Amino acid sequence: MAVFIPTIEVRGGKRSLLSLSIYLYICMVLVCIPVLGINFDLESTKTRCVMDILDKDVLATGEFTVSTGSTDSTHVNIRVIGPNSEEVFRQDNIRSGKFGFTATLPGKYSACFTNEGMIRHSINFDYRSGVEAKDLTGIIQTEHLKPIEAEGLRISEAL
Repeated sequence: MAVFIPTIEVRGGKRSLLSLSIYLYICMVLVCIPVLGINFDLESTKTRCVMDILDKDVLATGEFTVSTGSTDSTHVNIRVIGPNSEEVFRQDNIRSGKFGFTATLPGKYSACFTNEGMIRHSINFDYRSGVEAKDLTGIIQTEHLKPIEAEGLRISEAL
């Protein structure tokens, strides 16, 4: 019994539709892989924010790096603000860091970078929420956890 594999003419010779289909499938998978972070320039005395709408009890994590040509202080601050304007996370004069929290209310959460210096900086920011969020339990602040989560964390640290 012979198996017929259709072929098509392409530059450089004939190719089977099967190999072309496999090639296209691999290309589609690679295109669908999400970008892991965003990079942007933060001009002097400017603020740029990344916003996400979260449901209650959704985990959100972020990692950030500030690039500068100088070894001096960066004068770049990060603040994460919740839907009722409460400060979820803050760090001043950052070079790099991580944060994580569980949303206590549904709504818009904003991670804002502010450059209070006179030099432009490049920011690399990797933000994830929900199932895409990395497990960064070591950096999640206890006050942002539900009571049962905080107790579990306390017990695991005791072991």
